[in-house]
Amino acid sequence: MLGALGLLVTNGARGMDLDVMVGAGVQLKQLYMEQKFQGVEGLDDSSGDLNATLGVLNLQSVFFVNKYYLALKYETTVKEEAYDSGIPYTGQGSGLNTGVSRSDLSLTLGAKLTNSIALFAGYMAGETELSPVAIGDCTDRNSCYNTASIMLSEGFGEYQQTYEEQGLFAGISIGRQFDKGSLGLSIAYASMDGEYKDNYRDSLGPSAFDYRGESTGLSSALSWLSPISENMAYFVDFRVQQYDMDATDYSGVTQYRNSRVSTTETLAGLSVGLQMLF
Repeated sequence: MLGALGLLVTNGARGMDLDVMVGAGVQLKQLYMEQKFQGVEGLDDSSGDLNATLGVLNLQSVFFVNKYYLALKYETTVKEEAYDSGIPYTGQGSGLNTGVSRSDLSLTLGAKLTNSIALFAGYMAGETELSPVAIGDCTDRNSCYNTASIMLSEGFGEYQQTYEEQGLFAGISIGRQFDKGSLGLSIAYASMDGEYKDNYRDSLGPSAFDYRGESTGLSSALSWLSPISENMAYFVDFRVQQYDMDATDYSGVTQYRNSRVSTTETLAGLSVGLQMLF
C-alpha cells in the first residue's frame, strides 16, 4: 500500500518541471492468514491459519512535478512456495502442503505539504492464491486426502483458493533528511471490497464457494534512502500490512447458503533495492 512514498517526502523534484524515478528491489515477505467458516451445511464451524515466508520482486516508477507525484508499484512472488496449511478445504489435517503466492498492485497520487510531510491517496489490488497439493489416485472419495485430491482424481484439474481485496486508501508520509540519507515513515488506511473464493468441482457438479464483503486495511512503513551517486540511491524498506474481511455467501450453492467467512491477513516485508532518478 505504501512502497516508496515515505522516501519521496525527502527526495522531491530538483527544480525541474518533471522528474522520473524508477526502482527495483527484492523483498522477504512473511504472510500470516487466519480463516473461519461459519454456518456451512455439513461442516462444523471450522477455522485455521497459515504461515508462509515468500520471496518477492517489487517494481516501481514515480513521476513528480514540483510538490505532486504519481507512483505505480507492482509486487509479485518470485515462485510459489509450499507450506503446511490449516486453512479449511486446503491441506488441513491431511499432511499435504499448500502452495502460496501473493501479488499486489497500487497507484498513488500524493502532494508534499512541507519539505518533510506529504499526503497521499490511491487505489490498490492484492491477491493471495492457495494451491493445495493433491494425490490424484483416490479410488474412494471418503479415502481422499483433501478437497484437491478429490477434484484431481475425478478429472477436474487443480484446486485453488483466492483471497482478493481492491479499493481506495489514503495516508500520510513524514520524512527527515540526514547527512548520509533520508528516513521516511508512512501510515495509511484502506477501505476495499474483498472476495474469498475457490474453483471446486467434482462428479456431483460445481460446488465452488464465493464469499464477498467489505475489507479494511492498515499499513505502516519505515524506509531508509541513501545516495550512491548523483542519480542512483539504495533503499531499505520495512512494512507491515493487515487486511480484515467479514463476508457472506454469493455462490448460490445450497451447502453455503447463509454462511459466512471471516479472514485476517497480515503481511510483514523487508525490502532492499535501487532507485534511479532521471
